[in-house]
This record gives sequence, C-alpha cells and structure tokens, in this order.
Amino acid sequence: MKRTMWTGLLGLLCLAMATSLGSAKAMMIAPQPISQRVANAEVIVVGKVTGFGDRTVSATPAPGAKDKVEYQIAIVKVESTVAGIKGTKEIKVGFIPPAVGGAAPGGPIRPGIRRPMGVNFTLDMEALMFLTKHHDGDFYIAPMYFSVISKAGNTNFEKDVDETKRCVKLLADPKVGLESKEMADRILTAGMLMSKFRQYKPGKPVQKPIDADLSKKILLTLAEADWEARPARPGPFQMNPQMIFGQLQLTEKDGWKPPKDYKEFPAKAKEWCKENAEKYVIKRTVYETEKK
Repeated sequence: MKRTMWTGLLGLLCLAMATSLGSAKAMMIAPQPISQRVANAEVIVVGKVTGFGDRTVSATPAPGAKDKVEYQIAIVKVESTVAGIKGTKEIKVGFIPPAVGGAAPGGPIRPGIRRPMGVNFTLDMEALMFLTKHHDGDFYIAPMYFSVISKAGNTNFEKDVDETKRCVKLLADPKVGLESKEMADRILTAGMLMSKFRQYKPGKPVQKPIDADLSKKILLTLAEADWEARPARPGPFQMNPQMIFGQLQLTEKDGWKPPKDYKEFPAKAKEWCKENAEKYVIKRTVYETEKK
C-alpha cells in the first residue's frame, strides 16, 4: 500500500456515538483530549458570559460558503487568559443559536433543541473556552461542542484548567518540552506539534518541511517512547506514539512499509524513527489562499 493502513485507521477514531435529538438520531464526534484542543486553538480563556449582542450578525459559516447564517454574539468577560491574547478584558464569541426556538434577531436566547456539534452560550455561563477567530467576522467562535468546558457542576474544572496551562506551556517552547526528562511531557509536546502540523484550514494544501532539529527531536521521542503505555485518560484522540507516528503520513518513498503482522508494528516504527531521525524532515501542511 502506498499509504499505511494505520494512517487511514485514524479516521475511525472519529467514530461517533449515537445521541438522540428528539425522535431523530445524530452522530456526535467523540471529544478531543485537552492537549489537542490546545494545539488547535488560537485563543484560550476562562470567562463568563455577561450578556449578548443587541442583534445577530450575518456571516458565512465557513470560507467559500455561499449562504450566510445568523450568529448570536455572546459578550464574554475574560477572567483569565491562558493563551493567545493579553490585556483583553472582554471578547465577543459568535455562535449559531438553536434551530428550534432559537433567538430571534436582536432578541434573547430562548430554550430550544441544540445542534449536537454546536455550543449554546447562556447568561452567566462560566467556562474554559478554546476559540478561533471567525474567518471574516469581528468575533471568535468555538468550533466544536467540546471547545467549551463549562464550570457548572464540573468537579474536574480546575484540573482541566491546570492541564490546559501545562499544555500551553509545553507548546510555547516545544524544543524544551521535547528535551524534558519526563517522557510524558515529550510525547505530549510531540503530539500537539503534529496536531498543529496537520490541522485543516481552507485553501490549497502545500507540504513544507519544519525545522530539522525540531523534526529530529520528535522522531527520537517516538523512538524512545513506550508504545505499550496506557494514556492517563483512556479514549480516542489520545497523544500516544502510534497516533503521532500515523500523523507523519509516511509512504514507501520515505522508506516505510508497515509489517504484515500488526504485533511487529511498534518495534518497526520505533526502528524507522531512530534510523531516520538525522535524515528525514517532517513536513507540515500549509494552506495557501488562491489569489483572485
């Protein structure tokens, strides 16, 4: 095979769990671990919803979309900034109100059926928010339902905030993270970097090499890691060596051919990483916007 079956199997980790929506069934993507949310976010804050915009904002839901939708604007008081912005006391976060019984333009939010992938902000809601800037609107968005961790009734909230801060610190200086004495920190850093390198964005995808020394450190981390170790929080999308290796998207042109016996996969993969750390340079996907 030109591309490993293991990379293809990564998509299966997005297997959705069924959830009822009235009488209908909807598929919901399993939540990412905090580390991956950190890797994909532009701004991370702990904040409180203090109000809403007087009217909705009409904008396209994605670059290239022809039809616009109405975004309700939540006014969020920033209680603490974890990453992305400094000195900002208030931000605007746009969200698409529930389709049934949703907010009328300029009106308050009404009870209704939530879309399974969206976030519904409510007054006085306190939460840890993983946000990105809307592609053409003057507001942020929470891309997925798990982009917001509510404080209400969440006994793990402070632990989630602490874990987020730890991930932000590692990602801020990845070379230090990849040289940590703690293998857990090294794997976490490598995983977050690969998530950033493979993050989808609109545009034409182009592969570009990353810093050679950084690439070497990632590959040596994978070569020295314990591939049998269980993640701290079992579940999909975990930053484990096999998933990180799969994100390299290696082919036979790179000298990688997966073994027929799956049991041999970890040893063969570690061997490849060690042998190629000095000569192979990891590539990141960059999306170029076509000029009109």
